[in-house]
Amino acid sequence: HGIFYSVADVPNGSHDQTIAVVGGGSSALANVLALAPIAKKVHLIHRRDSFRGEEVLVEKLKAYKNVVYHMAANVVGVAGGDHLQAITIEPNNEKIDVDVLVVAIGYHAQSEWVREFVLCDDKGAIATNKFAETNMTGAFAAGDCTDCEYKQIPISSGEGATAAIRAYQY
Repeated sequence: HGIFYSVADVPNGSHDQTIAVVGGGSSALANVLALAPIAKKVHLIHRRDSFRGEEVLVEKLKAYKNVVYHMAANVVGVAGGDHLQAITIEPNNEKIDVDVLVVAIGYHAQSEWVREFVLCDDKGAIATNKFAETNMTGAFAAGDCTDCEYKQIPISSGEGATAAIRAYQY
């Protein structure tokens, strides 16, 4: 029981647990979709009044009766000893008993070491074209460190294959 940054990090055995997911983008919505079928209850906490994630994900969430929405809300406290026991959210200082908290509020590209060589966006994601090429000749990038829209393992794998082939061709 604890705080995680991805549904992939949540230990097996999440059945009969109450889980809170913080975020409102596609990453957070996908995390809730993965957890809702196995959790007792999932609290989705988003700081805005509407989701920024893909509408198709929002529509899929409506099928789950165990998802509770907390819009225009922020986590302001966590409580527990050896294990997470509860969170507190604003604006009403509402205390919610939870076993797991997943923070899905975006990605931080681990690109500090290449930023002086290749073009990166304001979030640090490496800019690439459809051939995994950066603005530096002979430099290729793939996966979650790039500016690709979807941060998913199959997409990163495909980008990795493209980058490897293009590097070989280079």
